[in-house]
Amino acid sequence: MDKEILRRQKQRITSLRSEPSGSPEFTAWEAQTERAIIQVFGAESIELKQFNGIHYFRQAVSPSTTPEDHERYFQYGLSKAEALLDSFVEDLDVTRGEDPKYERLTCPFCKSINPEYLETKEVKQTDYDAAIKFMGTDGGKHQRTLEFTSLYKCRICKSVFPVEVRLPEKTGKSED
Repeated sequence: MDKEILRRQKQRITSLRSEPSGSPEFTAWEAQTERAIIQVFGAESIELKQFNGIHYFRQAVSPSTTPEDHERYFQYGLSKAEALLDSFVEDLDVTRGEDPKYERLTCPFCKSINPEYLETKEVKQTDYDAAIKFMGTDGGKHQRTLEFTSLYKCRICKSVFPVEVRLPEKTGKSED
C-alpha cells in the first residue's frame, strides 16, 4: 500500500508536465506528495527532507531570465521528484520486501509509524533472566524464547524500544 501511494504521486507528474509552473494542480500535488511521504516514512524522515529539498522554481532571477528558463527549471524539478519517488519505492522493496503481509512497525508509546532502526543485539540468557526478574515473574525460570532483539527509535517521541527477532526453526539438516 505504501508503495502504491508513492507510485500514484509519481504517475501524476506526467499530467503536471503540461501545466504551467505555478498551477494550482502542481501546488496540490506537492502538498499531497509531502503528506504521503510523511505517512510512509514519518515527519522527521530523510526522505521528506530530500523531497522538500527539490526546487521547482529558480531561486535567483535576473532581467535576462525568460519564461522558458522558468519552465525548464520546473521540468527539471519534476524530473528530480520522479527519480526520488522511484528510489523511495525501490527502498521499500529492499527494506520491506514484496510480502503483502508486511506489518508496519509502530511506536508502542505514541503509535507513530516507521521508527528508525538502531541495531540488532543477541539476547543472552543473563539478559533474559534479568528482564524476567525485573518484571516480577518467577525469578528467571522461564526458558528464553528469542535469540535476538532489534532496537528502534521513534522519530516522533524519541523513545527507544525493542522488537523481538526469532530465528527460523532448525530443520535438522546441516547447511554446507
